[in-house]
Amino acid sequence: MEDAEDDLDERLGIENSKNMNNENGTNFNRALQKAAGHMENTFVAAFAGVILAVVLLRDRETYASQIRVLMPQKKFDTMAFILRKFFLFMQMSVC
Repeated sequence: MEDAEDDLDERLGIENSKNMNNENGTNFNRALQKAAGHMENTFVAAFAGVILAVVLLRDRETYASQIRVLMPQKKFDTMAFILRKFFLFMQMSVC
């Protein structure tokens, strides 16, 4: 009986709820994998920013200009943004 209903649904162009659930699950898994990859990249960038910040705190005069040359747009704005983002995430995960 179920096969007949599926066949009728297919002929009428009605999407099967089983197929929709499977498609929704697939879309959810893709989005979850993308978010996990983004989070990993953010953590790596944040830890690199922490290391650079420690280096700059120890000897700013020596390393600031050398590090600035390697930064996007020759500014520390991107590093500060990532560190702020990481800090907010850590605050939210404690609560």
